[in-house]
Amino acid sequence: MNPDMFRFTSRPQTEKSSLVIGWTRDTGNVSGGTAEYVVDASDADSFCQIEPADFFPVGGVTVEDDIAQFPESRFFYDQTSNLVILPCGPMNRSPTGMIF
Repeated sequence: MNPDMFRFTSRPQTEKSSLVIGWTRDTGNVSGGTAEYVVDASDADSFCQIEPADFFPVGGVTVEDDIAQFPESRFFYDQTSNLVILPCGPMNRSPTGMIF
C-alpha cells in the first residue's frame, strides 16, 4: 500500500477507537447509509481522505459529462464517542458538507 495515497488534514489523538466502515454500494445502501447517518448525527470532523486513483478499481468510477467521478473515501472522527467513521463511495453532500 502506498502511504502517499492518504491525505491528512489533521491527526486526531485516538486511543482504542472504534471504526465504522460503510460501503455505499452494498445491497440497499444499508452500510453506507448507516455510516453517513453517524457522520451527520455526530460531531465528527473529516481528517483524512484516500486518494481514489490508487485505491478504487476502474469499475468503481463513473463518468458524468465526460468527467470521471471517483467514489469518496474520507475518514471522520467524533471525539465525543471516540469513533472513526469511513463512509466509502459516492456521498450526497451539500456545499456546506452536510449529508442529505
